[in-house]
Amino acid sequence: VGPSHHVPRVASAQAQHPHLMSMYPDKGATVGGSTVTIKGGPFYRTLDSKVRFSDLNGEVDEVRAYYINPGRIRCTTPARLSAMSVHVTVSMDGESFTAFPNVAEIDGSYLFFQYSDDAPRGIEDGAVFRLDNVTGPSTGGTEVTLENIESHTSTRMTDANFLPGSNLKCKFGSKAVAAEWTNYGKIMCVSPPFDPDDDEDGNAGGTQVTVYVANDATNWVDGNVTFTYYDGTNGGGYVEDPPDSADNTLDDLITSGNFTGDGRYSFEVEIDSAGSPDTFKWRLGSEGIYTTSVAVSTVETELTEGVSVRFGSTTGHAVGDAWSFEVGSGRPNITEVTTSGNLPEYPNRVPFEGNTELTLRGNNFLPSDQIVCRLSDSLTGVTFELPGHYDTPELMRCVAPRQDGHPGDGSLPGGRQYTTQLPCFYKDVQVSNDGGLSYSAVSASAQVFYCDLYVSPSGSDFAGTGTPDKPFMSIQRAIDNALADPRAYYIYKNEELTGVEHRGRSRRGFAHYINRDRVVLLSATYTGFGNIGLAANGKMVELVAEEFAQASLHCASTGIQHVLQSGDRNARESIINTGVLSLLGVETVGCGDTSAYYV
Repeated sequence: VGPSHHVPRVASAQAQHPHLMSMYPDKGATVGGSTVTIKGGPFYRTLDSKVRFSDLNGEVDEVRAYYINPGRIRCTTPARLSAMSVHVTVSMDGESFTAFPNVAEIDGSYLFFQYSDDAPRGIEDGAVFRLDNVTGPSTGGTEVTLENIESHTSTRMTDANFLPGSNLKCKFGSKAVAAEWTNYGKIMCVSPPFDPDDDEDGNAGGTQVTVYVANDATNWVDGNVTFTYYDGTNGGGYVEDPPDSADNTLDDLITSGNFTGDGRYSFEVEIDSAGSPDTFKWRLGSEGIYTTSVAVSTVETELTEGVSVRFGSTTGHAVGDAWSFEVGSGRPNITEVTTSGNLPEYPNRVPFEGNTELTLRGNNFLPSDQIVCRLSDSLTGVTFELPGHYDTPELMRCVAPRQDGHPGDGSLPGGRQYTTQLPCFYKDVQVSNDGGLSYSAVSASAQVFYCDLYVSPSGSDFAGTGTPDKPFMSIQRAIDNALADPRAYYIYKNEELTGVEHRGRSRRGFAHYINRDRVVLLSATYTGFGNIGLAANGKMVELVAEEFAQASLHCASTGIQHVLQSGDRNARESIINTGVLSLLGVETVGCGDTSAYYV
């Protein structure tokens, strides 16, 4: 009785046709392959669900529907022989559809999908694409967003659009890659590795390629945009030789200059101003003919024996007229490395526990998944290669990992040595645009300083720098100079680190926070103003005894009965807003706090 009583109700519920509200995208290429989402419902999970595409020519195709939730299903469009509008219906059981083919009588029982066989409008039609990234390393991996400006004034039915589907492609020179469809006017592609034989522009030295788009992987459209590959080869610099005098045997020669160096370089030549009609001639090494170029031009090429440049005048210029010649390599350059600390003497300080965000400033940073940070030093011999995060050509970031302090000579606890900064040490920071094949130069401006903050009653809050040789006198002074902006999320965008903050029960704990810090208390008793009644001020700081249980906080004789002052809570709900103090190996005497964590 039970089964016969319940089966009709379930069958009746499942036999009810869903109501179809909309589909997106609702226009795609005739080659098919467009992934579309249909909204409506109720939909339910079943292996029998289908979407039917019908046209007035009598062609009917049924494709599988994939359940997303009760209000959405997804399918992939079949191909059509020509552009047309097709009738779309849905079945949950694979047999009974929301409407008969090409019957459009009841609202909510059908939808329409438009097939198009046109390419996006390109330069031949007066349209222009726009790229957000126009440079990248020769190893590829640069995310490039293309926007069809013409689509801003088009409608869904015009042919200015990028059409979704598996055949939507970008082509960098002669290399085609899949495109990720965002909307009808915007797509994203990842640059492929550069092929040295793919030389479309001799003046670009084989590194500049035209970017094409096709909706069907066949009919390619030129949107009047180019992408330039930079080779990160370490060139080693360049030298300008003194210019020669004019040679009357050369046509209109004003002066010539020779520049030597190795590696791949881009160079720019300008005579007087950008509007000058004059030309210059250049060649590689001392052999071969000169190549004529316009007066203002950027040429990227492989330098072996240097480059020679000659200038010719068509407007009466004379020897000695102003001209400039600039050469620069494509590899990155770091001018400054900072962290979020407030220590002016060491703006690049990283605690030994790491997990510290480094901000790198410089130039020639390229937007790519090939961008890498390298931290190395000769003292410890430890080298890290870390994923980098590109922000702008002048700004990027990475996260420094944990590394133990130098062990010292054993004369003092914790690796300290008299009159030195040990166990603290510097590490050089370098950047690679090409996945580690080549790196920026080592320089004093590109370093991080691995060091905890140190406190001792014999230190100074005025002359101290928080280092082992110059400790602070008070704990509060160390907290004030600790790293700021702690957070439980990462800066990278990939499948493993999503950038989502951990909250509530999913919070991963103190050790997983970015920009946490550590204060080392040398063996002593700490009491009085600046050592109890502390204010965390939104920071996450671990107070650690250099020797376990040999550092203590005394509240009993001060009238202040708490390690952390009560006014610091700020009535906020997040640890990041209020701050955290954690004690490790530090004793408390006469303090009302009962936890090793103070929030």
